[in-house]
Amino acid sequence: MALTGDDIGLEQHKLIKNVQDLTEVESHVARQLLQEMRWNFESLAELYYEDTEKLLAKAGIAVSEAAVDNPAQGSESGLHLEADGSFMCQVCYDTFEGEKVAANVRVFPSCGHAMCKGCWFQQLKTQIIEEGVSARISCPGFSMVDGRVVRCNIILDELFVGNLLKEVELAQEEPDAQRTRARYHKQLNFNYVNNNQCIKWCPATDCTSAVRIKDAFDENSYCTDVVCSNGHKWCFNCSDEPHAPADCSQVKDWRKKCAEDKASCAWLVQFTKECPKC
Repeated sequence: MALTGDDIGLEQHKLIKNVQDLTEVESHVARQLLQEMRWNFESLAELYYEDTEKLLAKAGIAVSEAAVDNPAQGSESGLHLEADGSFMCQVCYDTFEGEKVAANVRVFPSCGHAMCKGCWFQQLKTQIIEEGVSARISCPGFSMVDGRVVRCNIILDELFVGNLLKEVELAQEEPDAQRTRARYHKQLNFNYVNNNQCIKWCPATDCTSAVRIKDAFDENSYCTDVVCSNGHKWCFNCSDEPHAPADCSQVKDWRKKCAEDKASCAWLVQFTKECPKC
């Protein structure tokens, strides 16, 4: 079945709704759980009934079991101000006072780490643009434990990341804000497709559609042709051109042989000459 970008989004929302009905968590937490379980609702439900705390910890969610039953819990701000009401960012060490604290400082409620919007954005930009991460963006905060610096292991959820990127973009505070936000949402869709063995992106240049099959094709099958919503035909198993009745391994071997023959011909042309007497 051919899928457009909108179809992929609808599938994700349907699974997220199923998780919300099961766990009564908010939608951004449900997405985080699904991402950790590779969008497999059955596996998620099984682990949820076996060990809820293990599931939350696996997904990098700092939520108590009680908060699963009451999503309003766990939202208390962890912003700690100096005695004079000022706040110093633990990353850039800029100090904000008075109204500038509310305007420039953001705190991730799950772990309580806070920093200025500029530092939050730079951390997100690094992971989204440079590292290609969207599903498991770690909180860059840290704490001092027994004189040691301990990095936070909590995963930033879609709600926090999306709201901060949107806020920075609307304020036109960073030149790469729009690109970073667009890449983030694009990569969320990629995460869904790339973690589903029955869905693949169309390999055609600049095509943004995908194809879903009911069951994964056998590796040795030759009837693996699919067509995306834009009419591109390709092999679902190897993402190459349709090649029936040959299977994928036969096509791979043939191309390898052709490449070797081509290299042999190039060597003969460069290092040999025809015999002048025969």
